[in-house]
Amino acid sequence: MNLSNSYTLLLGVSLCVMLLQLTVKNKQLVHILFAIFCGSMAMYAAQKLSVESLSHYHYLVGMGACATCNVSWLLARALFRNENAITRYHIALATLVAVLLVTRQGLSFYVATMPFASSVIEPVKLFIQEFVILLSSTLIVMSFWEGCRGWSHASRIDKQQRMVFLTAFGAAVTGVLLVAQALPKNVFGPDIRAWVACYAALFMILISQFLIRWRVITETYEANRLLAEQEANESAKTASNVTEDKQLVSDIGQLLYTDKSYLQTNLKVADIAHRLGVSEYRVSRVLKYHFSAENFNHFVNTLRIEHAKTLLADEEKAHWSVLVIGIESGFASVGPFTRAFKKTIGCTPGQYRKHCLKSDQPLPT
Repeated sequence: MNLSNSYTLLLGVSLCVMLLQLTVKNKQLVHILFAIFCGSMAMYAAQKLSVESLSHYHYLVGMGACATCNVSWLLARALFRNENAITRYHIALATLVAVLLVTRQGLSFYVATMPFASSVIEPVKLFIQEFVILLSSTLIVMSFWEGCRGWSHASRIDKQQRMVFLTAFGAAVTGVLLVAQALPKNVFGPDIRAWVACYAALFMILISQFLIRWRVITETYEANRLLAEQEANESAKTASNVTEDKQLVSDIGQLLYTDKSYLQTNLKVADIAHRLGVSEYRVSRVLKYHFSAENFNHFVNTLRIEHAKTLLADEEKAHWSVLVIGIESGFASVGPFTRAFKKTIGCTPGQYRKHCLKSDQPLPT
């Protein structure tokens, strides 16, 4: 396979992997960064393939290859950091490198189209090239550091993923910067570094895709495991609450129905909670969910009115006034008793008594 075919392979794989990121349903930052990186690698391959066909215009194509080591550094941060992986400072540094790369390609195009300006442009281009080399070397070291950072606190699977990244990244960088330079060109040809760089880029694309997929699967599994544990804990807690509530339902029923505590004037939730030695919240919750009570006062008044109906229908207590009936039923005065009775039954206590004593049948409620 000649070098042109290798670049064609790199171009095809880069585009395919880039488009593959579009199929991800729940896209994360790492997918976006990797798509940008693959797109840049595709432009790098396209530039190399268009040197002869486009002449000096291939420099314009090369402007798209501005997201290489800078984005690979951001990608490493997104892979191995959970919080504050990418901030505006990191984006600013990556953008600076991209701008410098685009500027260098633009200056190369300008010199190619206007050779007379080379004496002015070349020093600037050389300065930019050296500055890019400095920044790129720094970003390569920082990318490697992202794989090492937090190693002692990483899980077993996380360490395995970091080891794959460090090994692959280290092999690619060593191959391009050291091995390719050390190999004799008279044996391997003058394009040996271009060969190594092409396959190093291809290798990193495939390894990065593998790592991203691996980490997403791991994170999904971990999230599902934590959710299952949380649901199990909630179920256990709910079961415990149900057991406790059953006892509390029985205690409240004993207190209200058997002991008739509702006959106590100004009875409050706090009084029930104090007698049973539980919180007011638990008493209110049991009344709502087990006794279908709208609220505590409404529930107690319902019990009081049922008691008052019994007294009003009793002929032996026909001489008792409505005030006495209300007080005996737990109301503090005749006003609240009459209002609550009429709202619930639909008539006043006096009308109810008159009907019961006259027909010996209570009013339908």
